[in-house]
Amino acid sequence: MFGLGDTGLFYSNLSLFCRCRRLVSVCALLLFFRGLGAEAQFLKLGPFDIDSTATLDAIYSSNVDNVRPSEATERMEDYYLVGRLSLNADAELGKHIRINSAFTLSQEKHFLRPDLDDRSRSDPFGQIDISTDMDFGRYVVTVFYKHESTFEQREAQFVEERRSKRTFRRSDDYGARLTWRRGRVDWQAGIRGARDRYVEDEFKDGDQDTAKIDFSISWQVTKRITTFYAYDRNRKKLINEPEEYDGWDDSHRVGTAILLLKRPNTTYSFAMVKQTSQGEEIGWEPAHTFSVSDALDLTKTLKLTGYATYTIKETQAADDIGFTYGANLDHQIARTAQQNLRATREPADTFGSSVDTDTTTVGYTFSKQDLFIYNLALTLGAQFKYSKPMGVDAGDPEKTWTYIGDLTWTRKVSRKMERAISYRYRRESSDVEDEDLQEHRVTVSYIYSF
Repeated sequence: MFGLGDTGLFYSNLSLFCRCRRLVSVCALLLFFRGLGAEAQFLKLGPFDIDSTATLDAIYSSNVDNVRPSEATERMEDYYLVGRLSLNADAELGKHIRINSAFTLSQEKHFLRPDLDDRSRSDPFGQIDISTDMDFGRYVVTVFYKHESTFEQREAQFVEERRSKRTFRRSDDYGARLTWRRGRVDWQAGIRGARDRYVEDEFKDGDQDTAKIDFSISWQVTKRITTFYAYDRNRKKLINEPEEYDGWDDSHRVGTAILLLKRPNTTYSFAMVKQTSQGEEIGWEPAHTFSVSDALDLTKTLKLTGYATYTIKETQAADDIGFTYGANLDHQIARTAQQNLRATREPADTFGSSVDTDTTTVGYTFSKQDLFIYNLALTLGAQFKYSKPMGVDAGDPEKTWTYIGDLTWTRKVSRKMERAISYRYRRESSDVEDEDLQEHRVTVSYIYSF
């Protein structure tokens, strides 16, 4: 995969990592807090119990940008280091309030592609995830906020000049939810917003703001019959696509749900529905919905879980899917070997469009622990995806095959440090592309738990 000369270049440049100012600061911070840590936890700060891990990854990638050969504008292979600090803090403030928070900061140092360092230095990758649960008897309030700044594999579908590459994204996701229950009556209301921004100009059409407001109330008339009303209002605004629809979509639904069977859980509901989709209003009309869900232990080693929903309406909105489902079949072949077969059909976000994509996915995964030696794990997988764009100006559907192979060996270096060596291969082929997208990746990781 890489020669001895390249290997020598990799190890000779390791010293550059030590001269990276931000990473040295992170290491100093880790050493400082290590002195404060106790055996059971990293740090006790007021009501917060804080745990922490530090990770250093040394990575070789044959396709660091995750692009097809004809799309590459820079050298495809690279050696790089990733330093990462993760903190988790939980606290209970009295009997009614609980706070969960997570913080991650990471930086990269690239040796063959120094252009990828610039963004990491000016805006370190990281993630902040905070949620608060407040329980006051019949009332439960949840407030959350999540920020993420990271590289991701992003693929634009069903647009001219299809693109697939590793790109930089900043996102914020925030919201709140209130639930109330008394006897057979319960209601809930929520509000949620999200903001996504891409740095590269070629992905600016994916910059978007989304918002959602929902409210529902239900009354359990009997053990098998429930009446309900539900309201949903959402908006997706593409910042740099003024021609795309950016108004509000909403729906009203009032009806009755009947539990037909407890096992498998089978429900039929009849409702009158009124909705607005992509600026088109659909007046009140009946809708029939059949839902089935269950988890079955077929044998001692075979478990099936799944759900299916089928909706019948006179008029379908632009992004309605009448039949959705999800199923998982897990088979424990032996103590250290298992396989999984899964299938889903659901609406998925379409990059650069305000209309969803009808996506069907079928996948298979085989995993084996302790392969030949202890702590050596093998994972093999294949996935087929059929994506059909929805809406008036929808493009042609796409069929994609993805193959993955992963071999990982983990070992304890000390009581608190673990080392992992892994090789990963990924290949993707599409019927709308002439070339396959593939990557070989070798990673050596050291994980220290404080």
